[in-house]
This record gives sequence, C-alpha cells and structure tokens, in this order.
Amino acid sequence: MLSCLDEGVGNVTRALRRKGILDETLLWFQTDNGAATPACGGWTGGQNWPLRGGKCTAWEGGLRGVAFVSGAGIAPRQRGATAAGIVHTVDVLPTLIAAMGGDAAELAAAGSELDGVSQWLMLSRGAAGARQTVLLEADPLASPYSNRPPGFVCSGDQHATPYYALRQGRWKLLLGDPGADDNRHRSIGNGFWCTGPPCPADHNNSATAAGPWTVDSVMLFDLESDPTESTNLASSQPDHVRRLTALVQAINASAVDSRGVCAPHEPQQSPAL
Repeated sequence: MLSCLDEGVGNVTRALRRKGILDETLLWFQTDNGAATPACGGWTGGQNWPLRGGKCTAWEGGLRGVAFVSGAGIAPRQRGATAAGIVHTVDVLPTLIAAMGGDAAELAAAGSELDGVSQWLMLSRGAAGARQTVLLEADPLASPYSNRPPGFVCSGDQHATPYYALRQGRWKLLLGDPGADDNRHRSIGNGFWCTGPPCPADHNNSATAAGPWTVDSVMLFDLESDPTESTNLASSQPDHVRRLTALVQAINASAVDSRGVCAPHEPQQSPAL
C-alpha cells in the first residue's frame, strides 16, 4: 500500500510540476486510522507497534495517525519539521481555508459553530496547536453505555461502539471496552499486535492478552509519559477522571440520533428540513 501511495504522490507532483503550479500547491496526505489487525481489517500485515490496539479500537494504535503537509505557504524553517499537536480530521477543512486566506467560520449555519479549528499556524509557522481537547469516540445512542437510565439502549448498526474516548492535553479517558468491536479477537483488539520487526521475535503474529472490559470500566492514561497506554491511572487520579467524565456527559447532552430511532419526536430530524 505504501509503495503504491509513494508512486501516486510522485505522479501527482510530477504532473503539477509539468503544469508549472507545484510551487503554489499545498499537498496534504493523512491516514484515516491505525493499521488494520485481525480484529478489524483482516490479516494484512499491518501493525502499530509499540502502540496498543489498531483500526476499529479507541487505543492509540487505532486513533493516532500520521500525515504530512508540504508546499505553498509553509515557512522555510518549517520544512522537514514535526508537529506534535493534537489534530482531528474535522480540523482539515478550517485549516485549508485558513491557508487560502479565508475564514471557515463563515461556512457554519447561523447560531452554530464548526467542530474543527484551524491548525494552519502550527503547520505553517510552528505555533502551538489550536486544540487541547478532542472527542475521540462517542456513540451515546447506539451502545450499551447509553443505558442511562436503565432500559434506554438503541442498538445502532454494525459500527456501534460500546465505549467512549476523550483526550485533553496529556490525559486520555476511556469508558467501556476500547477494543470491543470484534468479539472473536478481543485480545488482539485490546492488546499489542505485532507482525515482525521491531517487535520481539517471540511476539510475531500474536497479541498480548488483554480485556475484555465491562461497559462500566474506567481507564485513564498519561499519553506523554505512557504513549503505549500500559498503566491505568484511574484509581490514582480520580480528579482527572471526574473532570473528563463530566466533559463526556456534557457532550452527550447535545447528541441527536441521526436515524430518529431513539428520538423520533425530534423536529430537527424531519425529512422536510
């Protein structure tokens, strides 16, 4: 896959150069998720070592992606630099609009705000990132965690996720089972999957056993000191757990079931709109 991507990028850049517009073009490539594992995506040879989990999970191996931005507007001193700020896919639109000198806020409907923020100053000038908080996973109307109050559960589709994930600064909160998408390979979804170097030789094509967890489980990780999510700090950092859980609950309060199954009376779901 990567060799094909490399060839494709080369084809695009050569075409832009032939047209004489490469120097005024901004190129942006990014992954949509971590590498697939047998728990989600099949036996494709992908691995996220030393990060935990993979595609379809809320572990860093599934959520932390790589990207590169190159071309017009990037300050010379930033070429070849690495930006480690927190960026979400919803930030792409406002960032690109800012790169062209526009204001993405003008795209939002009256009384609403875009979920994304511009990261252009971070990418082009090396400034601090524009966000500290990112909601990584929330499916309040289609997962067992929505059973609040008891009996209120909407089944959702095959992509319903029975867990929540939220990051704020160095802290990441996980509620529920972060690797529960595939009941056949739970230890792979929640463990450290490896297919070869740089993994230990005795760990090739295997995963450390981990999980499953209950829907009420709580995990807290310090991603700056523990990017592999190996040490659950929930019991020793209750203040952070309470603060981040309250933030998840506040976000949930604004959730609307897009299919109208859980709230068929919601007027904003009318097809006429």
